[in-house]
Amino acid sequence: MESDYIESLIIKHLARETNKDEDDILRNSLKTSEDFQKLFHFHKSIWNDASLNQTANGHKAAYSRIAQQIESSSTSQKSKNTSRWIQLPVLMRAASVMLFVVVGVLAWYLLPSRQQTTAPAPETTLLEKEATNGQKLKAFLPDGSIAWLNAGSKISYSAYFSDTVRLVNLTGMAYFEVEKDTLKPFIVRSGAVDVTALGTAFTVRSYQTEASIVVALDEGSVLVKMHDGSPAGAKELLKPGRQISYNSQNRKYSKASVVPDDMFNWRNGVLYFEDDTFEKVIEELSRWYGVKFEIRNAPREAWHYTATFRNFNLKEVLQSMSYTMDFDFEINPEKVIIK
Repeated sequence: MESDYIESLIIKHLARETNKDEDDILRNSLKTSEDFQKLFHFHKSIWNDASLNQTANGHKAAYSRIAQQIESSSTSQKSKNTSRWIQLPVLMRAASVMLFVVVGVLAWYLLPSRQQTTAPAPETTLLEKEATNGQKLKAFLPDGSIAWLNAGSKISYSAYFSDTVRLVNLTGMAYFEVEKDTLKPFIVRSGAVDVTALGTAFTVRSYQTEASIVVALDEGSVLVKMHDGSPAGAKELLKPGRQISYNSQNRKYSKASVVPDDMFNWRNGVLYFEDDTFEKVIEELSRWYGVKFEIRNAPREAWHYTATFRNFNLKEVLQSMSYTMDFDFEINPEKVIIK
């Protein structure tokens, strides 16, 4: 299969112009070729970045110009023989080299249209699921994916996902088990972060009271895009057992190993603290148990509290804390008093 043909087929699919037979070709190629998967998602990433205010024809015109840039760059890395699909790794290396050129060309051609009014999207029913303080919720999404909502969290999504993307908006913390669909990416949008998956399991923590948004991968792989002010945004591909933390205030991010009790096991009643301040502990307890706190005597010294509680009730947690952090407490029907 010629590489020119397969690339044109990808762009045709992104413009939603493929027929059933062509979609079958793409779907089978995605299942059988890792090189094709990389090429497909490379084009889709650029397409999504350009999709804000462009029609399908505008996309294809920009892609035509970009393809010429990639073609001229990759020529020196290929032999004079006709390019075949087996040479996709070479094309991918050339595409990587041209990434900044691609972004620049897109910006040049697309910026004038950003001031145009976007055509209104068709009306659709928006659904919301919310776990209030003291609750946890398991929500089934239209495609069969599952979202586990931690306390104080909310998701919203269309009652019927579109033909090209499955978009979920999140405030708070949720664990997602995503049904696999290689032609319809699953995107979780939360604040300044987009998490794109095809079929995987991961957690996003994005409470409005916290400066950082954390994405932790349990299974599969996800692409994390951070809107850091740069034209294309920062992007990182996560592997299982890794997490990324993005600070939306200073627009910096860091990667680390996941602590399962912190990011995954809350679904099973695990309450986890690691070197947390008094304020952070009280905020977490208030959200977890759905109670209000009155602080009559704040700690004189800074807290650095670390502990793991598995299915403990509020009284048991406070008793354990009071032994090590030296405070008294009183639990009333309306609130908890820290003395």
